[in-house]
Amino acid sequence: MNTNTLRDFFRFNQTPVYFIDWCLFSGIGMEEWIGNVEFLCATDTFGGLHPRIVAPKSFIYNHKHSSEEINNALLANAEIRDHIRSRNGGKALLWILDQQTELLAAEAGVEICLPPVRLRHYWDHKGNTNRMAENAGVPCVPYLLSALTGYDHLRQISGHLGERLVLQAPYGNSGSTTFFIDNETDFERHAADLTNGEEIRIMRRIDCRSTGLEACVTRHGTVTAPLVPELVGLPELTISKGGWCGNELYPGAFPKEISRQAQAYTLKMGEELRKVGFRGYFQLDFLIDKNDGTLYLGEMNPRLSGITPLINNASFSRNGIPLLLVHLAEWMYPDHGLNVNELNEFFMDESGWEPLSFLHVNNVTEEVAHAVPTGIYRRAADGQVHYERPANNPGEIKGEDEIFWFSSAGRYSSIGRGEEIGALFMPSRATDEDGQLTAAARSWVAGVKSCQ
Repeated sequence: MNTNTLRDFFRFNQTPVYFIDWCLFSGIGMEEWIGNVEFLCATDTFGGLHPRIVAPKSFIYNHKHSSEEINNALLANAEIRDHIRSRNGGKALLWILDQQTELLAAEAGVEICLPPVRLRHYWDHKGNTNRMAENAGVPCVPYLLSALTGYDHLRQISGHLGERLVLQAPYGNSGSTTFFIDNETDFERHAADLTNGEEIRIMRRIDCRSTGLEACVTRHGTVTAPLVPELVGLPELTISKGGWCGNELYPGAFPKEISRQAQAYTLKMGEELRKVGFRGYFQLDFLIDKNDGTLYLGEMNPRLSGITPLINNASFSRNGIPLLLVHLAEWMYPDHGLNVNELNEFFMDESGWEPLSFLHVNNVTEEVAHAVPTGIYRRAADGQVHYERPANNPGEIKGEDEIFWFSSAGRYSSIGRGEEIGALFMPSRATDEDGQLTAAARSWVAGVKSCQ
């Protein structure tokens, strides 16, 4: 089968497909590709202007609740259940879920198009990721795994890793469980998180460039999207020093050999995942050592990720096929017969790429922030940023003087320090050669925030 056939299959699809989340995030733009798709959301951040969003009137949304809590409450909601029943069930995709979510989805009559939670949870564990990487022959930053009793214990076991360390709890949350430890003061500041009996990943700290890559395990092999630069710890976007805050895509971001190496490592990890019964979407973080150019695996997210909106709205997806359709085909078109090698070569060809950046914007001030309306924003000749028109996805951007802003907070939300406000798509590179936001990107971020 070629990609045209798969595109047509989904364009004329009659089976209800639901993206379920607190707001429309991972499925941004998928209404252009999937017939009969709906977004079941706790809050409509498009102000009623997106025709495919279903947000129950009886649902009381609180953005301080976890994604799992919100998704479970949505699936238990009587309005949502009645709506799904009226459409005779269907298929569902979620970004974050737990075993309760699986039970509630089955009760509601929808099939979750993801591997079982227990399998995903096991391999989401950072220690288990490293164990899989070693088995696959994929290098990791020098590390050890151990529970810790205190700072002295850390130093006793980690001398071979150097004085400057990075410590990570088993499960991450946009950098909030990553700790940079140079001395005892650093350690004691986070002692409660580091001495709770859990296995900690202890790594040598390297001067690195952070990158990400999304992929999909299919019955015909692993499909790999391109390697993209990652935005980490930028003070205009996040309060977390090691916190992910977006990605950018542009041709020539990496030497060809690095991109090829990342793809080869991803194919190895995909094969290991296939062996344990995993299929579908996963994402890898790679670290490039700035001193010697060595490529290391950083971590694995066996699920949709923060890169998903960027990858599936990039020019290569518009010109070919979004990776999300490859994922859904495993559940909805099992005999798809895609030529995996051909698709991987297509994704590696940078000749037709158009730059696109995705900035995940958090409130970095002590002042309470409020939601910024979703839509297209334009920068006037005097540099002022203003709301231009409603829009449903970044494909509606019409030039470099426009960006697509996506609100991830309910209309009346009070957004505290460190909490997310939304995401900004801009049709250009977002960082300079030093890895800092360009003047244009800083201007966009500040300008959109001023439109609260």
